[in-house]
Amino acid sequence: MRGVVSAGMASALERRGLLDCFDLVVGTSAGALNAAAFLAGVVEGCLVAYHAAFATRRFINPYRLLIGRAAIDVAFTLDHVDQRLDAGRHSRTVASRISLHCIAVDVDTAAAEDLTDLRSEEDLRCALLASSRMPWIGGGPVEFRGRRWLDGGLAEPIPHQVPARLGATHVLVLMTRPHGASRTPLPPLANRIVERRLRRLNPSSSSCTVAVRPTTRPP
Repeated sequence: MRGVVSAGMASALERRGLLDCFDLVVGTSAGALNAAAFLAGVVEGCLVAYHAAFATRRFINPYRLLIGRAAIDVAFTLDHVDQRLDAGRHSRTVASRISLHCIAVDVDTAAAEDLTDLRSEEDLRCALLASSRMPWIGGGPVEFRGRRWLDGGLAEPIPHQVPARLGATHVLVLMTRPHGASRTPLPPLANRIVERRLRRLNPSSSSCTVAVRPTTRPP
């Protein structure tokens, strides 16, 4: 649902022809997917797909967990092609003069990192998968640039720090919940399963509170 909300706001920017007002776009998790669609000029098509192709068992199917497979298949959304989401959209994202920054968590350091300088469609694909790879329900970590990555929302759900570090004078943040609204934690059982898997990936990590969800708030 957070992907739908931020896609709707990005779609409003797209319809008003405001893309060229930005020098960089930053996204975490589904926000990174929407950011890439924004740069390609197809975020409205992405918004439509959220309640069409992406609302099917092909994209999300909890029963796959019972056979040891990921419940969520983000790669399906990247490969999907229809009248609004053309096959050339990824090449336009890569070629855009506006830089894309995808936030993902390095498994070995447990720190959020900025995946950018994406020079090929394969780079783009890996960065988007890394930023949106939720542990357990999304599958194992994504291998990219010699490191292992998980969903950026684990550490930086609102990626406003990157534009600040890069010297941005103005930042537009697409918030997906009202100001002051508290986050809803995972059910206790799901939280324990995810935390156990995270510890298995990085045994040296200290105790943490896990709040895994497709947070989508790209500046």
